[in-house]
Amino acid sequence: MVFIPKQIHFLKYVLFLSVLVSEVACQTKQPPLSSPATMGDPWFGNARLGNWEQFLKLKTDLNRPWDFQSSTGVTALMIASRNGHVHFVENLIQNKVKVNRVDDKNYNALSYALHGPATEENKKSMCLLLVKNGADPFAEDILKVSGILVMIDLGFENCIRQITLTDSSPCDRMNRLTEVQSLVAYAEKEEEFKIRDYLKSKGCR
Repeated sequence: MVFIPKQIHFLKYVLFLSVLVSEVACQTKQPPLSSPATMGDPWFGNARLGNWEQFLKLKTDLNRPWDFQSSTGVTALMIASRNGHVHFVENLIQNKVKVNRVDDKNYNALSYALHGPATEENKKSMCLLLVKNGADPFAEDILKVSGILVMIDLGFENCIRQITLTDSSPCDRMNRLTEVQSLVAYAEKEEEFKIRDYLKSKGCR
């Protein structure tokens, strides 16, 4: 089932569907999608399957950088994150991949993980892993949706507790969001009251 954050405007939903239609291949109904350019490439295929040993062999054979990107900016980290392969992602992080690279629609690995087809528990594990290793939950994708909003929608309180909310004043990182003026109000509207109270305790408005 395609996950759409509750606060996305209808026109953005239409845009989202158009993205799915234009890029759909063997990964239908699993946003955000990798581009057709990754289909048939064993580099991304092994990331999709979580096959680290074969991926490691390809790394040697193809002499590609760990952060190799497809023509649409997709990385193995994004694909592995989307499909919930925690061990694979841990290995990539150990090899110093850049967790905040984005594809041509501004989806980063955290976006792929949160929107992917993995189980809820798996998504929680992936969310924690990426955030603890510097993934930016305030980065906005093509639909102006950021990871922290999706975490609130999903009720991922533990992952939100790992986010650094402050640069120089309480909860000032939320000022980067273009379409949400209050994280507290957003959490309340989504009926995520524990998250609302936590955000209040950190000085969020």
